Amino acid sequence: MVIELLQECRREAERIAHGEVSFLSTAEAEAWLAAYRAELGRADAAAANTLLSGGAHALTPGDVLRDLDQAIGQFGEYTLTDKGAHEVMDIAPIVRALREMEAPIAAQFLVDLLAHEHGGSVVSAVLGDLDDAPEAWWDALMAARPVLQEYY
Repeated sequence: MVIELLQECRREAERIAHGEVSFLSTAEAEAWLAAYRAELGRADAAAANTLLSGGAHALTPGDVLRDLDQAIGQFGEYTLTDKGAHEVMDIAPIVRALREMEAPIAAQFLVDLLAHEHGGSVVSAVLGDLDDAPEAWWDALMAARPVLQEYY
């Protein structure tokens, strides 16, 4: 439901931007916006930001942290700390998702991962894979959340 609602919001915003207003009245537009905001309030904020930033994916920090916990369960904490996140997790989907986000949203996504005891290992692996990103995007990422510099 959230994904469909966010996609509809993007379509409506594009129509409005091009002068193709599809609402019959101001009251209809206000009702639609109120419903959108209510649904967004129930949605995971990171997923909503991810979707609003242009991606159709729904990868959230919570998803990554669940994967991290599963990896620790399967391979052990020692393997993670000794070998790094690349050895126990598939980092590529995280990197692909972040590349589609605006830099400040991607930065917040990464900071959210730091809530986990071993989240820094994942953040380090992801930042290492993102170091070939466009310079302006990378600079904006680091400026948005300077704490990330400690993990690169």
